[in-house]
Amino acid sequence: MVMQHKKSYRNQSLLEIFLISVILISLNFLGSSFFKRFDLTEDKRFTISDATKQMLKNLEHEVTIKIYLDGDLPPGFIRLKNSAKELLDEYQVYAKNNLTYEFVDELSGKTSEEKDAIINELDAKRIKAVFLTVKSKESVEQQIIVPGALVTYMGREIPVQLLEDRPGLDDKAALNLSESMLEYNFSSAIRNSLKEYNPNIAFIGGHGESPYPYVSDLVDALLEHSNDYLYLDITNKLLYSISDKPHFDQKQKADGTTEPTRINFDVAIISKPMLEFSEDDKFKIDQFIMHGGKVIWLIDRTTADMDSFNTQEVFVAMDRQLNLDDLLFTYGVRLNTDLITDYYCNPIQLKVGEANGQPQFDLFPWYYFPVLRIDNDHPIVAGLDPVASKFAGTIDTVRTRGIKKTVLLHSSANSEAQLTPVNVHFGMVQDHPGPDAFQQQNLPVAVLLEGEFSSVFNDRVPQEFLKQLDSLAGFEFIEKSAPNKMIVISDGDIIESQLTSSGAFPLGWYRDTETYFSNKQFLLNSIEYLVDGGDLLPTQNKIVKMRLLDPTLVDAQKTKWQIINTVVPIAVVLLFGLIFNFLRRRKFAR
Repeated sequence: MVMQHKKSYRNQSLLEIFLISVILISLNFLGSSFFKRFDLTEDKRFTISDATKQMLKNLEHEVTIKIYLDGDLPPGFIRLKNSAKELLDEYQVYAKNNLTYEFVDELSGKTSEEKDAIINELDAKRIKAVFLTVKSKESVEQQIIVPGALVTYMGREIPVQLLEDRPGLDDKAALNLSESMLEYNFSSAIRNSLKEYNPNIAFIGGHGESPYPYVSDLVDALLEHSNDYLYLDITNKLLYSISDKPHFDQKQKADGTTEPTRINFDVAIISKPMLEFSEDDKFKIDQFIMHGGKVIWLIDRTTADMDSFNTQEVFVAMDRQLNLDDLLFTYGVRLNTDLITDYYCNPIQLKVGEANGQPQFDLFPWYYFPVLRIDNDHPIVAGLDPVASKFAGTIDTVRTRGIKKTVLLHSSANSEAQLTPVNVHFGMVQDHPGPDAFQQQNLPVAVLLEGEFSSVFNDRVPQEFLKQLDSLAGFEFIEKSAPNKMIVISDGDIIESQLTSSGAFPLGWYRDTETYFSNKQFLLNSIEYLVDGGDLLPTQNKIVKMRLLDPTLVDAQKTKWQIINTVVPIAVVLLFGLIFNFLRRRKFAR
């Protein structure tokens, strides 16, 4: 009888082992055939976008990433390093064997002279070192951190700045933002490294456009993020977008040398022009668009400017004659000759008196400086904070076949458009109007146009313009573009930084209130959308929650939690062993 029971137990055990083996083999087979990962974290920190996954899956050669954020780091940077490592581990899953990374500490153990040489070398690659003051109970130390990385693909190197140090952010908020931007920064760098050709961006000059110091922060950001080339003052050059040629087309001269005949661009920025565009200039821009070039228009339709108060207490804002109405109307918009006043606006400083011989100033709402709203989920603007503007006008969209219009920025629900000519003075500040005084709402200020644009010069091309085209081989007049995009903004100040005695503030920084607006990110997103379609832009909106420890409680309960973390696990193991041994003795005692 006992032998029969033993045989039954043995057969049952063998059956269980067989079934478990079959299940494990089946699960292993299914796991190798169907790939799926589950992100159970609340903030989805291990979930990367479909655009990133597809890009990584399509890598044909190895991408190497060298991250300089290593060594003896403060706690906040340790967290940033760990988050970068976790993200790149996830990248490796989709890139298979085509992505490797390493963390390096280039500065540890080096002399001051060697450190300076390394920092200069990294700076030449647009990787910036950060000099920190690290405080502890015992001392205050100066520390050099390199929160950057270098992405390399087939010899092309793209820098990645991991620290998002924006004005108005404290250290913890800056590190949290940096963590949430990791995927966008790494994925953008990898995508740029894959390109054999980087898009060229031109700032159009010759019509009193924004001088370089005012746009210098945006230029620096473009160079840092996209490795673009920028050219200024190109009014007398015929623009043409073609991605598989050098930046200059060359012509052979009689003496055997060459000279540039045309500069090639992908994106043209027309920033706050003051002077009228000739028909020749308009023709160049029009044909640039017809050949696939992208344009961002930042146009002040009126003459309103704060500098006018330097010589008078009241000035009249008039229509600025730029000769662009027919061009923009053909593409699908009309810039109105008006000024927006908005209850939700930025203030300005005004003198209110003197004390001890010193002028006293106070802040007053300046309704001509609207804070522009965002209320849609378009990739360009989704997740952005408001955008600051000055003396903005309104835009009307007009019915144009085949052109899709998307309003990106608009005024608040308490705003109003004043038709020019209009007297601009500080009397409105003294009147203190309430929100009910502004009867209009959501007045468009920035519009995205997408579709097939028709040339404004159809059936009326001057012969002298056609002769210019004849001199350029392979360049001919086009009546209608292929599917294309442009953005029209009815405020030129959106692109300009406030200046200091030593340079320019970061774009979007409003000095009077020390507030940072999303002007720069809006323009960078706009350019990325025009060039690449913006499929990576949603990764900027990832939210990583800060779970910070209370330093007071940490100090007060330090010993308690040390005991819990060391003694309790050992006690649990011992208790489990005693219970297990007791039950075992009791079982076999029977």
